[in-house]
Amino acid sequence: MKKNLTIKNNLYIKILVWAYDRHELGFTEKEIFDEFKLSKDQINCYVKLFRSSYNVGDNLIGHIKNREEGDLYSLTALGISAAVDYIGLEEARKSGKRAERIALFSIFIGVTVGVAQIAISIIQYTGLNNNTVLSLINFCR
Repeated sequence: MKKNLTIKNNLYIKILVWAYDRHELGFTEKEIFDEFKLSKDQINCYVKLFRSSYNVGDNLIGHIKNREEGDLYSLTALGISAAVDYIGLEEARKSGKRAERIALFSIFIGVTVGVAQIAISIIQYTGLNNNTVLSLINFCR
């Protein structure tokens, strides 16, 4: 059951982002159905999710123009808001992953510098000569 929900959510997001990219010029429902190769069940799901409300303001996709080649649709304010929220969330997720990598790299550098400082302090304190230091380095390799 969870797998189907994930697939539907992914399809929902794909349609939402696709419609957002075309919301200024509009699109036909046939373009959506062809683009995503929707089955009859998926078309029914699309209608319920995107434009089933009797209150037009609650729909994500709304009718904007009658044309001979097919009615033209576009995202409503609610649909644009949902798409912008999703796109913003994706950008924040990418930025978070990048910040995590930078933080891990910084921690690695900090630990490396700390260990090097400790090693230098030990060498200076114990008065080891260059031959002893070189043999310790070779031993560590």
